[in-house]
Amino acid sequence: MHRITLLAVSATVMSHVANADIVRSGSFPERYTGTWVADAGAAPDNPVIVLSAKMYFSSQATCSAVWVSQTASARGSIYSAHLQCLKLAEGGENKTMANLIIWPETVNRIAVGSEFTSLKIYHRCSATCESQRNNLLAGGVSDESQPHSGSNVGSTVGKCAQGC
Repeated sequence: MHRITLLAVSATVMSHVANADIVRSGSFPERYTGTWVADAGAAPDNPVIVLSAKMYFSSQATCSAVWVSQTASARGSIYSAHLQCLKLAEGGENKTMANLIIWPETVNRIAVGSEFTSLKIYHRCSATCESQRNNLLAGGVSDESQPHSGSNVGSTVGKCAQGC
C-alpha cells in the first residue's frame, strides 16, 4: 500500500514538473514586435508581417492574440499564439481562429508559420518599415485585443517589403 501511495504522489509531482516550462501570456514578447519581411527564397513577393503587443498583421489577415504560450527549447523559447482573425479578402466580416508559431533564431531573425512543417524565415525590417508600421497602427488599426478590418492594412504592409 505504501508503494502505491508513493507512486501516486510521484506521478502527481512529475506532471506538474512537465508543465512548468510553459508560460502563457496575453501578448507577443516586446523584443519581437515590429515589421518582418520573409527571406528572398521564401516566396516570390517577400511577404511582410507586423507584430505588435497584441496584434498580428499580414496581407491576408488582421489578428488579435487571444493568448501566447512560451515554451523552452534547446535553441531558445518557442512562442505559440492562438489568434482571432479577420480575413481581408472576405471584407473582414467573419472571425476565424488561427495558430501562429514564432521560433526565434536571433533577435532580428525568426521562423513563423502555422505549423512546424511550414515555418518561413523572416528578418526584422529597417527603420523605414518601422515608421510605416507606426503609421499603420495610427491609421485606424488599433493595438487592442479585437482585430479591426481596414483596407489600408494589406496595402501598407505590402509596401513595406520595398523598404526592407
